[in-house]
Amino acid sequence: MIFEPKVSHEITIHFIRHAETDENVCHPPRFGSANARITARGREQAEKLGEYLREHQITPDIIYASHYERAHETAAIIAKSIGYQEQGIIRDERLREISRGDWTGKLHSDVLDDCQRRSFREDAFDHRPPNGESMHDVSLRMDECFQMIAQTLNNRASIEFSKQMAIVVSHGRAIQALHARFSQCRPELGWRYVLHNTSITTFAHHMNDGWRIVRLNALPHLGL
Repeated sequence: MIFEPKVSHEITIHFIRHAETDENVCHPPRFGSANARITARGREQAEKLGEYLREHQITPDIIYASHYERAHETAAIIAKSIGYQEQGIIRDERLREISRGDWTGKLHSDVLDDCQRRSFREDAFDHRPPNGESMHDVSLRMDECFQMIAQTLNNRASIEFSKQMAIVVSHGRAIQALHARFSQCRPELGWRYVLHNTSITTFAHHMNDGWRIVRLNALPHLGL
């Protein structure tokens, strides 16, 4: 498997998981939907992230977001903090969260019997709910979107302005799937950690070193 967008300039892409939503704090847990909205605490998280980016002069040339409202809302709060026009946020449906298909909106306990849980453990990257997506499916569309963003930044660069940066607001499983594909780690590891709301996962390309993962699941704006 090859994951190496061909670019010739210094490029940084910050992937950010959307802020906390009502479904993130739902108990008992259920499989999420496209309609979740961020909570008051989530808005505070996004505002703190925006303040952190402004204070550290982390200014993107482009901001992308999933077409789910929680991702765009998070991106809009960040954009306002750093002086980026909300109208300039580019929505891309390839950045959406993993589809749970027929499980969407249902309690975990209602659909995950012992057989399903065993299937998750044994075939974590390729397990697909009825009419839904597997992590492998998600990794393919996230890869495609990543390639597009990298090429867009590369095309914008010039000799005088050789450094380009993007912020991409997406979803937990989607970013995990991209990270697993990028790092070529064991697929089942994609389920073994949690990406926190508004966490930053950074991919960077330097002309001497190529692509590398700079940070994963970082929360400096929350003091963590």
